[in-house]
Amino acid sequence: MEPPEDFLPPPECPVFEPSWAEFSDPLGYIAKIRPIAEKSGICKIRPPAVSILGRGGWPPPPFPLEVEGPCPAGGESPLGGGVCL
Repeated sequence: MEPPEDFLPPPECPVFEPSWAEFSDPLGYIAKIRPIAEKSGICKIRPPAVSILGRGGWPPPPFPLEVEGPCPAGGESPLGGGVCL
């Protein structure tokens, strides 16, 4: 099926890549970027890179994590507080 001739694809959504310092308070960071994200109605937040060995002493975030990729035998996320997909 061909798209209609007058179809215009939607614009790209904004993508945010916070540092660990910015992301240490994830809900505060979301509040900070909210005015930008609301303009498009959606956004993507790429969290800071995480080593499979841990986050260097950072406390676990206040929400569960889902990690894609290899998982230990127990199925628990190596980051704690979540499960591997």
